[in-house]
Amino acid sequence: MNIKRFESNSNNTSAKNKPISKLCSALSAGLCVLAVVAMAVFFGTAGFTAEAAGTETALTFTDSSVTASGGSAGVEIDGTDLTISQSGTFILTGSCSDGSVTVKKGTTDVTLVLDGLSLSSSDSAAISCNKESAVTLQVNGTNTLTDAEDIANEEADGFDGAAVKVKSSASLTITGDGTLTVNGNCKNGIKGAALSTVTVDSSTLIVNAENNGIACDNAVVINGGRITVNAGNDGIKAEPDEGDTDSAGSVTINGGTVKISSTGDSVQAVGELTITGGIFDISSGDDAFKSAGNITVSGGTFQISAEDDGISADYVITVGAEGASSGPDITITKCTEGLEGAAVNLHSGKAVITSGDDGINAANGDLADYDYAINVTGGSWYVNANGDAMDSNGDINITAGIVELFGAPNNGNNALDYARKCTVSGGTLFTVDCTGMNQVPSYGTYVVFGKTGGAGMMPGGQMPQMGENNEMPTPPDGMTPPDFSGSTDGQTDGGMTPPEFSGNTGGQMRGGMTPPEFSGHTGGQTGGGMTPPEFSGNTDGQTGGGMMPPEFSGNTDGQTGGGPGAQAENSSMIRIQSGSRIEIKDSSDNTLYSATGVKAANCVMLASEDLKAGETYTLYIDGEAVAEAETLEGSGQGGFDPDTGGGHSGQEHGQQGGAQTSDDYYDVDSGSWYADAVRNVTEKGLMNGVAEDKFDPQGTTTRAMIVTILYRLEGEPEVEGENAFDDVEEGQWYTDAVVWANSNEIVNGYGEGKFGPTDNITREQFAAILYRYAQFKGYDVSVGEDTNILSYNDASDISEWAMPAMQWACGAGLMQGDNNSLLPGDNATRAQAAALFMRFTENVK
Repeated sequence: MNIKRFESNSNNTSAKNKPISKLCSALSAGLCVLAVVAMAVFFGTAGFTAEAAGTETALTFTDSSVTASGGSAGVEIDGTDLTISQSGTFILTGSCSDGSVTVKKGTTDVTLVLDGLSLSSSDSAAISCNKESAVTLQVNGTNTLTDAEDIANEEADGFDGAAVKVKSSASLTITGDGTLTVNGNCKNGIKGAALSTVTVDSSTLIVNAENNGIACDNAVVINGGRITVNAGNDGIKAEPDEGDTDSAGSVTINGGTVKISSTGDSVQAVGELTITGGIFDISSGDDAFKSAGNITVSGGTFQISAEDDGISADYVITVGAEGASSGPDITITKCTEGLEGAAVNLHSGKAVITSGDDGINAANGDLADYDYAINVTGGSWYVNANGDAMDSNGDINITAGIVELFGAPNNGNNALDYARKCTVSGGTLFTVDCTGMNQVPSYGTYVVFGKTGGAGMMPGGQMPQMGENNEMPTPPDGMTPPDFSGSTDGQTDGGMTPPEFSGNTGGQMRGGMTPPEFSGHTGGQTGGGMTPPEFSGNTDGQTGGGMMPPEFSGNTDGQTGGGPGAQAENSSMIRIQSGSRIEIKDSSDNTLYSATGVKAANCVMLASEDLKAGETYTLYIDGEAVAEAETLEGSGQGGFDPDTGGGHSGQEHGQQGGAQTSDDYYDVDSGSWYADAVRNVTEKGLMNGVAEDKFDPQGTTTRAMIVTILYRLEGEPEVEGENAFDDVEEGQWYTDAVVWANSNEIVNGYGEGKFGPTDNITREQFAAILYRYAQFKGYDVSVGEDTNILSYNDASDISEWAMPAMQWACGAGLMQGDNNSLLPGDNATRAQAAALFMRFTENVK
């Protein structure tokens, strides 16, 4: 544009030119503004960099462009890709099916106001916070961010794999009162890299992700807001990449409402997981809350359903605060284990746990020489478990609070289970057990009605120490350890089933060999049983309750049976059913404790600071007095009395008097193939019932159990010789039996000082032990020399060292085979053991 310039006479220059000058200035200014606006419109689709100063910029996305208005310093636009390079506030609106927002490296104090923004990106994150940037997402209205990348390009440069990407050493804070939906259609929803932090202060945040919902290598912090995560893997996760030694891998939740549905862990931290408040609704395909370090939960309300553990830490779980009057409120409606850590500290608050296995567990098999413990200093803790309700591989210490425990029904687990000692110096411990397996405290005053297992359990059920290259040590005596190759869950393959008894189906261990006239057993159960009748077996590939001296109970989870320390129980029959009202009253008819039964049970124990020494208490079931008992004092060994040797003998234990017979057991049908055998071994005092009216014929047995039966058969002679095995501790229920058998060359162990007392015994091991016992007794063992054992289909499966013993067992009629198979690696049940010992005692001389 050409502007014609006006000229005047020299004598009128000043007066004439002033108005013209003003006009030109005005025109120039107006044209400049028009030019800037025109440039903004023209260059809005590509290549425009705003230069004008300003603190707030409005940016509108469409499928073809991004337009800026207002102050626009630090805004770079390239098509539908927006880059922020300076501090300031940027209001983002509009809808774009393929665009992005990037905050440049090192740019801090950036606020992105999302106000009705719908943004998707196919080649990067919808929003990227580059290295060392600091960004706040202020959420207004309704907004959606979507990652539409292709997972096939994961290895390509520039792949973000998240709808919101927070790169190394950057921080992202989400706030506001609007709603933000984040769709990680490719991989993650929100992802933070090394040394980055993702913080949610407020807003309604909905994250849907194919993989992880909110994941950060360094730290995730949630202070408030309403957060919903639907994840194909983990919900909220903090885990550094391999080689990243600087990131903390921590999750901290201080408030907000958090709802997570995930196929993996719902909340996972490699480092510390800390929760001080919030409302949680968790549905997890794995652990609900998981940390490879410690978990501290000092506040919050939790509703948890988990396919695996509810709250699980590799090291310490701390719930509540010492001395606090309030704390977390935790409800776990479904889990394998409820609270599991190497140490569990319960200080305040409450938990209601329904578990498929252990409810509260102090254990971690990956830690060596750890001081496992459950410490209760306050709060209220209720467990309904299908395994052990409270289980510690070390100590249990209760100084205050209320602990109410219901153990598993009829599968050999305990309401209370500990390896070293249990001290109740304050508060209340109330346990209801279902198979007479319950332990009593080592220290403290308690009263017990029904059958208990007494002492603490030694952490056992462990495999023998491996030799070089993880090979089983070669036994010098031919007594090999069980074959673990066919087992699962790191447990043994089971023990030895006498061939004359039936097998079973259903994906469980094969039973044994069945004489033609005996029926098999189906339904996925093990066939027969070989546990002393007073102790129940168990499932899940664990070592059995099995065969222990009648005054002691067994347990599961790789632990040995209850050891020394059982006390005499009240002799009255106790029958608790689901819905039963349970009350314990003193002699003045005051109720000390009351509860509602949740399953069949036959043992109740109360340890409380309110109990008085020497007083008699009464147990009421549905208003009817069913049993009386005096208080007892723990002696430091799980209730074991060193002067009297612990509880009563098997024939006195929880019985009305006299030895039990098969007619006393509801689960031993008089027409069953094992009825006579059960009657025989019961009358001889070799085996007794797992309860007053139950034999548990399908229970399994261990090496220590079989040796103990032989020791009983021998009359329990005085033991001479040294204990040669470092896995047979002094004072255990089987110690004397094992030392006696080893001293008389009946057993020699695995070698390298290992006996494997809690390993399930195999059929060929059983045969070898009986064979050596027969030799020890001077019986004729030549009967099997002419037996053609090679005619059996699986003769090649018999270990070389066991061949003579198996030949003898077959020749003596102890084993006859099942479908022309000897099954040398299978294990035996209580019913099968009863029959085998009956035949041995009657026929072998």
